[in-house]
Amino acid sequence: MQVFGKNRSRESAPILDDALRPLRRWKQLREPDENEAVFPRLDNAAKALDPTPSITTQSARDILTKLCEWSEYDFDEPLKPHGARRGLGREIYRENPQLAQDVLRHKSIETTHEGYAQEAAKRTRDEANEIISDTERLL
Repeated sequence: MQVFGKNRSRESAPILDDALRPLRRWKQLREPDENEAVFPRLDNAAKALDPTPSITTQSARDILTKLCEWSEYDFDEPLKPHGARRGLGREIYRENPQLAQDVLRHKSIETTHEGYAQEAAKRTRDEANEIISDTERLL
């Protein structure tokens, strides 16, 4: 999917399988012209570069609040748009930091490591413990 990135240019972004069905449905409902955005941007700074009507950050928060209310899960507070990204990044980072960088579209692995420093420390600890355990088993 082409997205309007932080650097104010269009870039390719991977879309995970769980998101494809709702995005395709949204596209069907919106029936955009060929050059029109399927999913409008969330910030007003991009408006000058792309006049496609957009929703605001507050609108996205309101949508997530409603979805949280409708779910059967008891949330302490409603989810926020960036929280979903952070949670996804954390889960992928635990298994494969390089893949997390690619999925999150960070320009460098250092950015990913900084964002998930606690996970990096846990990963280092777990890998070191595994090496020590393997060594002890051999003795």
